[in-house]
Amino acid sequence: MKLIKRLYIFILLVSLNNLAFGAFSVGGSYENQSTLLAGNEPTDFINTSLFKLDFNYKDDGWRIYSDIRLGLSYGVGDLISMTPNNYLYTTDFNGGHEFGMSFSVPRLYLKAQSPIGTFTIGRNYLTFGQANMFNTLEWNKNFSLIDPLATKPAINMLSLDIPITAYGKAKIFVGGDDKWDTALGGSEIIFGGQGYELGVTYQYKGHNTNVVGGFFKADVFVSVFGSYASHINNAITDKNFTHSHEASLGIDYSFPISYYSLLVQQVFYYNSLGATDESELIAMPTGDYYYRSYMYSYTTLSFAFDEFTSFGADLLISIADGSGAVLPKVFLSVANNLTLDISMAIFFGKEGSEFSYLNDGIPNISCLVKLIGSF
Repeated sequence: MKLIKRLYIFILLVSLNNLAFGAFSVGGSYENQSTLLAGNEPTDFINTSLFKLDFNYKDDGWRIYSDIRLGLSYGVGDLISMTPNNYLYTTDFNGGHEFGMSFSVPRLYLKAQSPIGTFTIGRNYLTFGQANMFNTLEWNKNFSLIDPLATKPAINMLSLDIPITAYGKAKIFVGGDDKWDTALGGSEIIFGGQGYELGVTYQYKGHNTNVVGGFFKADVFVSVFGSYASHINNAITDKNFTHSHEASLGIDYSFPISYYSLLVQQVFYYNSLGATDESELIAMPTGDYYYRSYMYSYTTLSFAFDEFTSFGADLLISIADGSGAVLPKVFLSVANNLTLDISMAIFFGKEGSEFSYLNDGIPNISCLVKLIGSF
């Protein structure tokens, strides 16, 4: 912890020392989320207000960025946290009425250009693979089903992005967790051109846990994409090491309808450690993968009227027991720098199935209303 504190102090001093020579700006946003879970007794409700301030400094070849967040929450009922894969949300309440407050600095980093590439030092989000649903190479797979774009956890790291001609790039990073008692590391090489992209990845997630994999995307008549990850644990210290696999495969196609645009996407996800029957689903141990079943189908329909208004619906199905969720959503640009995002999750499945964990086979409904204003 002393090392990372000294690092952040260094970044702050560099920023203050150079303010007169660069461009400094402050921005921010206000985000309010209301989540309602109905269909069981009692009805659960949580409202969270998040205030975010962004500090950004740019100079020739330098950038220093940080955001500070203050969260205020209020909850009623008995909300359940499904860690590490949260179907709904991450906050725990033990029943009754609860208030909460949080303060965090999720990102604080210095980015510098050099002759060999771009260095990033500090605390930042880490991305691998392609940004789509069921990316097997995602560093942190914990996310909310009805709010998949929610903030990802950041890590302490030093990374280097290296361009490889005009068609490729490489990324190398070393880092640690919040207490710096677990070493982390990884690398990725990506090549791409008009209509295609290929990449290979290696991740060391600490405690002799390794992930090796790759991904691709190709635009033919439709866009075809996929990813594969092999988890190899204790390979160095134990001859009887564990080995598991993840894979995803999908297609998407966007085509105009009159003056509008319709996006259709279908993704399948496989996990070799996942449960294959109903009796294993609830007791299935969680791990570095999405949910508990061995296979999922995820379908997306998104209809955009224009850049200000869109609506759609997603369908997630667990192949093991047929349970799942229907996910309607609406996005509206209410005014300049003010957006309204409404998402719902209607869970279905018989009693004891994966996505009916809070009821006796009666569909639960979760609704999230997110109002975001920026300045």
